[in-house]
Amino acid sequence: AVDPRSSLDLHSHSMIHRDPSEVEDKPQKSLNEKQQENQELLIRCIVQHLGFQGNRPITACIIYKCLLQWRSFEVERTSVFDRIIQTIGHAIETQDNNNTLAYWLSNASTLLLLLQRTLKASGAAGMAPQRRRSSSATLFGRMTQSFRGAPQGVNLALINGAGGGGADTLRQVEAKYPALLFKQQLTAYVEKIYGMIRDNLKKEISPLLGLCIQAPRTSRASLVKGASRSVANTAAQQALIAHWQGIVKSLTNFLNTLKSNNVPSFL
Repeated sequence: AVDPRSSLDLHSHSMIHRDPSEVEDKPQKSLNEKQQENQELLIRCIVQHLGFQGNRPITACIIYKCLLQWRSFEVERTSVFDRIIQTIGHAIETQDNNNTLAYWLSNASTLLLLLQRTLKASGAAGMAPQRRRSSSATLFGRMTQSFRGAPQGVNLALINGAGGGGADTLRQVEAKYPALLFKQQLTAYVEKIYGMIRDNLKKEISPLLGLCIQAPRTSRASLVKGASRSVANTAAQQALIAHWQGIVKSLTNFLNTLKSNNVPSFL
């Protein structure tokens, strides 16, 4: 037979003498697991091409609303910012797909606009971003000027879920270092994507520009060989027109790609 006192002692040890940290760890572990689940759901969501609602990029709005609701801007440690940056990095690996690049330029610049309007730094945490902004390139000088007011086509009040009142309805939060670092990384990605689109355009029109320069030389060479002036001039003019039409077509296609992805006009 089992000694009742032994059973009682075992019961007492398990219930009364349990390490208090074990009891405290369970709620914390559950909270961490929930946070991880939320992050996983967010990442699975934003890797899809969510498109636009009106002229607002849905991905940027979802990221902003989630980070605001989770109070991620106000915590000292979180992995969610790194995961978002990694997702953007993977998405733009195909550097020659201008539609994908324009889509992420629209989302990244809109999200950056929201962060600029929402986050406020205090103390030492704000020093690095201030230095970064003061040394920004011309593009980001224009962006900073635009951030002082709501750029045309970006309804910040609607993004924030308010029914009216304009851009000033955005609630400001005091950002911790991870959030400020995230804003710096996002700024770098906007610059990188912008540069990739610009380089793709240069690669496309540079050969045509070269042909525009070469066409008059061809005309002069034909004259030396005895070709009539009128024939040579006509051929050269037709070649120049064709090359310039190709350049205009490329510029129009790029502009339409930016417009269809609602890239802010101040870029």
